[in-house]
Amino acid sequence: MLIVRHHPQTGQLYLTIRNDFARAWVEHYPRLGDSLERLGEIPDWRLWVAPPGRPASRQKSPTRLLIESQLRAWVLRRCGRCLPTLAFAELVRIAQDRPVPAAPRVYHGRDESRARWTEKLDRHRATLKSHLIDPQKWHN
Repeated sequence: MLIVRHHPQTGQLYLTIRNDFARAWVEHYPRLGDSLERLGEIPDWRLWVAPPGRPASRQKSPTRLLIESQLRAWVLRRCGRCLPTLAFAELVRIAQDRPVPAAPRVYHGRDESRARWTEKLDRHRATLKSHLIDPQKWHN
């Protein structure tokens, strides 16, 4: 479904998406910070769709959503990862039929130290106490 290509004038890599609906491709689009350094954010690519007789666009359209949906399903079958979690370099590896590293595991708080966890718990309890009504004040 993905084919690696080189732009004829710039030599930049891009990925064409084979489908029956419109011309579509993925291009590398690294996000830059204020001082023009790469931020390393994912996704670092953009999906372009050019329906027959219309200019290329990144706007949401039924055609784009259909192509993106098929691409998502294909990527999930190929490597077991969600499309938005992949970097452009990983998409290139998938297109070249090379293995893609597994997604990093996220443990949502389980990897924190016990001390940091108890510190958070204490702050949470203090906040709750400040919002609760003191029952002794009602009896006086």
